[in-house]
Amino acid sequence: MRTSRVKKYEERIELFSKVNEVAVLFNNANPTNKNMSAIDFRDEDILKFFRDLELKKVKYLLVGGFAMAFHGYVRATHDLDLWLKDDPENIEKLKDVLSENGVKGIEKSRELQLVAGFTQFNVGTSGFVVDPMTNLKAFSSFDFDQCYERAKPGEFKGIHFKVVHMNDLLKEKESTNRPKDQADIIHLREMKGKQKE
Repeated sequence: MRTSRVKKYEERIELFSKVNEVAVLFNNANPTNKNMSAIDFRDEDILKFFRDLELKKVKYLLVGGFAMAFHGYVRATHDLDLWLKDDPENIEKLKDVLSENGVKGIEKSRELQLVAGFTQFNVGTSGFVVDPMTNLKAFSSFDFDQCYERAKPGEFKGIHFKVVHMNDLLKEKESTNRPKDQADIIHLREMKGKQKE
């Protein structure tokens, strides 16, 4: 059972990476768009980043496009959204991981304010974008521990991670309710309906 679940996650991540690559090519083919780089979970820089998060015991949850792929809806994304426990020790661990993964000068910053969509880092030699945050629209930093307890564990190539629970992701998407969230909301509601059957 566990191996088939891990295999299913690996298949989704493979598909997610391929879809992302093609979507970015289409985006970049339009001269009026800002060029993006594809985020590929199979990329060694990303795998190293996740290994380092695990080794340093950084307490985080995957949210955003990677969480959507984990829950079964594969769509393109240009960044890696991480919701972190807002605790000074945890943020220091994140700073260490970012520094070890090519983010220059991060170790010199005394206080790191993590604001969704505004605090982004290009990580590794590929420069993939990490968007760390300590609050979500539907959840404050005080809600993190409860959401962490409900989160779903995942594994890819021996790396363990936690993904925000589908119900919490749906609540967040409904609170944010941006145009790009609409398809996510529809899919999450459909998935919830299938789970009840």
